[in-house]
Amino acid sequence: MFLDENKKIKKYIIFIFITILSTIYIYFFLYFERRIIGISPQYHPDSVYYFENFSRYTNLSFKLGLFENIKIFYTKFFSNALYPSIINLIFEFHEKINSIKSLTFFHNTFYRYVIQFNIIIHLILNILIINYYFKNFKKRAFDHKNLIFLSLVLFLPYRCHLTINILKDSLVLFTLIIFFTYQNIYSLIVSFLLATPLRFGAIIYYILFLDYKRFNKKIFVSLLSLIIIFLLILFFRIIYNDYDYTHQDFVISIKEFLKSRNVADLGGRGFDQVPSFAEYKAGSLIRAGLWPIIFISGSFSFFTKSYLFYYLAFEILFVQIVFYYFFRKSLITINLLIILILIGIYTNTFTSYFRYSYVAFYVSILLSFFKIEHKSS
Repeated sequence: MFLDENKKIKKYIIFIFITILSTIYIYFFLYFERRIIGISPQYHPDSVYYFENFSRYTNLSFKLGLFENIKIFYTKFFSNALYPSIINLIFEFHEKINSIKSLTFFHNTFYRYVIQFNIIIHLILNILIINYYFKNFKKRAFDHKNLIFLSLVLFLPYRCHLTINILKDSLVLFTLIIFFTYQNIYSLIVSFLLATPLRFGAIIYYILFLDYKRFNKKIFVSLLSLIIIFLLILFFRIIYNDYDYTHQDFVISIKEFLKSRNVADLGGRGFDQVPSFAEYKAGSLIRAGLWPIIFISGSFSFFTKSYLFYYLAFEILFVQIVFYYFFRKSLITINLLIILILIGIYTNTFTSYFRYSYVAFYVSILLSFFKIEHKSS
């Protein structure tokens, strides 16, 4: 009895310690990026675009009633407008708080309010992961290897980088972790309802969870059905054109889609010299075959002189090496490779490819890490 109580106290101490440390770390990381190495808030073109154009795409507002917001949310479900809408809600909140003189302590710039929101989501996500860790590892929760790897996952710098910029990736990751940590029908529904309007193609990330041995039959069948139905909707929506529904025109539609993805403007960076193969008709298919290998191996660093790319390659490789060293298992799964292939078809700049793929890679780290304990229990 005394040992059980001692373990509980130890668990709470570690829980609180990691939570406080992760809070200090994320704010230090913000200071480090902005003041020490000089990465500006305008570093990502998407950040600038969201910040300057959110009002053009927003659907939700505190000025509207609850039911009206819910109605708009569902009518605009596939419009990719949830993140601009969230930014607009933050803007309205910022305007209201700053108009109240008695709340001068909370007065701040609109930009900082958005970043604070991202940080709060980041910290909640950490709490969900830590709580899930102690719930699942139980007897091995205080094993040094497990605690070291948990800390590594929580403090990965690139995830922090995504958090302290106006980007939707942290929110997309958060929606996936909701399902991962609770693993029931309700969390799947909530996760799906939040992830889809954030990123229309987010359904492909759920392929990571297709593990019959890990999930019970009901969840597995529900997840598989949801993925198949939504992928069909996504597929037909993407390739639909002014063609009759004949086999020949259907094939033409697919070819037109691949062609459009090959030349789409996704705002590549000057230092991104990774070959996109856009000059070839089959460029999308070539990327689908090669970019997953380049991503996993970190060999994209050979195509640039950017220190950021050097670091990204280091992080991807370092996590894989540590995981294999500790647990003699690979982080790379068939499910992850399928997602990396699909993202390779959709994106044509490696900077965009890396951001989209990193979300899948991060969830795959968690799945592989907790799968070890699942097998041993």
